[in-house]
Amino acid sequence: MANSRVLQEQLEVLAGTRRQGNQGQAAVRRADYDQGLAKKTDNTAFTAYQSTVDASLAQAAQDLVDAQTALQDNIDALDDAKSNKTRTINAYAATTHTLVLGDAANIVQMAHASAKTLTVPANATVAFAAGTQIDLLTTGGGTMLVSPAGGVTVQSAGSRYTLKNLGMATLVYLGSDVWVLDGNLVT
Repeated sequence: MANSRVLQEQLEVLAGTRRQGNQGQAAVRRADYDQGLAKKTDNTAFTAYQSTVDASLAQAAQDLVDAQTALQDNIDALDDAKSNKTRTINAYAATTHTLVLGDAANIVQMAHASAKTLTVPANATVAFAAGTQIDLLTTGGGTMLVSPAGGVTVQSAGSRYTLKNLGMATLVYLGSDVWVLDGNLVT
């Protein structure tokens, strides 16, 4: 009988139902551990979540590569456009011309043997965007005077506003009816 009691105790310890002494506590701790481990190893939900995260990361990495490729294509296109830009020459044979929107980003050539006057209009009349650049060229023998319309300011180093024959200059619009003129200017 004593052997059957010892055997019963050992079975209880192994089963985790005996809670006496260190052996019983160890058995209970082992049973709790095994039960927790079983829950942790049943990771179907975790595996599905991890698969979703992995797929999202892979898609984000591909999106980054695609965005980088598109950005580089745009940079290359801009570089090509910048280096291969052929501007239009707007040639005027009269002795006077007032700038128009079609002159923006182009070359305004005034070709006449006499003195010429180029008028820079007020923004209320012709709405140039800030940063507009217009190159000026005078040919034909006469000079070209750059003259601001009422309310317009044209700033030039040394207060020079006249291009000599075959002279070139650039007008840049700063906004608020203020332009800067620079180039091959005299008086």
